[in-house]
Amino acid sequence: VQAEATVVTLKLRNGDTIKGQRVADESNDDVIVLIHPDLGRLVIQTSALKPPSTNPWSASIAAGVNGSNTDNDLSAGGSVTVSAKYKRDRDLVTLKGQAQYAISRDDGDANKSVDTNEGSAEVRYSRTLGQRWSAYTSGTFNYDALKSIGTDNLVGSVGLGVDVIKTSTTVVNLSAGPEFQRIWGGNGCLSDPTCGKTYAASSARAALEWTPNKTFELSLT
Repeated sequence: VQAEATVVTLKLRNGDTIKGQRVADESNDDVIVLIHPDLGRLVIQTSALKPPSTNPWSASIAAGVNGSNTDNDLSAGGSVTVSAKYKRDRDLVTLKGQAQYAISRDDGDANKSVDTNEGSAEVRYSRTLGQRWSAYTSGTFNYDALKSIGTDNLVGSVGLGVDVIKTSTTVVNLSAGPEFQRIWGGNGCLSDPTCGKTYAASSARAALEWTPNKTFELSLT
């Protein structure tokens, strides 16, 4: 009885490409049996195959608005959150941004007042150093336009991280390192002795990533 054979092309981890007839009856999850026109019968371990390429980028966006007008008291606002992630081999880049804005007007007032006008942006790069250790560098910018002193805050940090919990679905990472912080902006910044200066400090961070399946991912920092 002749085994069923299909012509396939296999790409190996070492960069080689092999083309031949795949013998389905003799192939399984561990090995692939090929009939090569020159080399004859070949048994190739599936662990030697090059993994299929995947898109290293993922992104999400969320936005919301709200509003009410009760007894001529007006309030309205909105928010938007954007995040993106690049992950390939030992490199991980995360980008996050969010903004909030809200206004209100009381009955009898002619003008609206701005109650919230703030946001933040963060970029973080980390590189795996071993089974659990990693190195990182990050920058975070926060703004609050309603503050009179220190409307803008910039923080930069470098350091090391360790995965205290690492399973197929859950990763808990703790990281720490030195940082610099600079606060500026606002009508009262010039009269404040700390506003507009750069300070050295230290930072610590805990992050949770939980991926129970391919369609759901929870990230907390």
